[in-house]
Amino acid sequence: MKQFQNKKGFSLLETVLYIGLLAIVLPLLTGFFLQFAQRHSVVDFRTRAEHQAAQIFTMLSFELGQANAIDVTNSTFGSTDSVLVFTDTDGLSVTLQNPTSLEQIGGEEQTIRRLQFERDGNMAYFLTDYRAQVPVWNVEAVRNNEGILTALNITLEIETFDSSTTLFESARTSMQTTIALQPYMSEL
Repeated sequence: MKQFQNKKGFSLLETVLYIGLLAIVLPLLTGFFLQFAQRHSVVDFRTRAEHQAAQIFTMLSFELGQANAIDVTNSTFGSTDSVLVFTDTDGLSVTLQNPTSLEQIGGEEQTIRRLQFERDGNMAYFLTDYRAQVPVWNVEAVRNNEGILTALNITLEIETFDSSTTLFESARTSMQTTIALQPYMSEL
């Protein structure tokens, strides 16, 4: 009986077995990782939308907590594109609305609605980024039995998307909150 010492390399049978195992395992792993990446991107879009909504509600709660008056004459309540106008502690007029803006999405210009914060008519900026649309910005006045404005019920819907995808197919979130107003706040 001859024994082979110092065997180097793979036999033909071992090579065929390794190639067969790779042919089975590689597509399974590729499919798993692609599925994981797709699920992760959807979660990322939803998280981004929820984060933006939470930031907006926090900022709005702070601003309204320090406001002097709500301008009900120039505000539009109860529609999907409401306008909220109030006076801040410095006596400046603050407007929140969702106008349309032109953005480059997927290589072409699209008209989207973004939530805009404007102080005193000249310092306007968007509260949502260019990859998010606000199709619903609904502000409703909440009054007590005496007809006094006591709170604002706000519904905010945000759609986010990836700039390489078609418009707004990625994630949508809707949030609602009621912000109580200070008793000293007046109506204009």
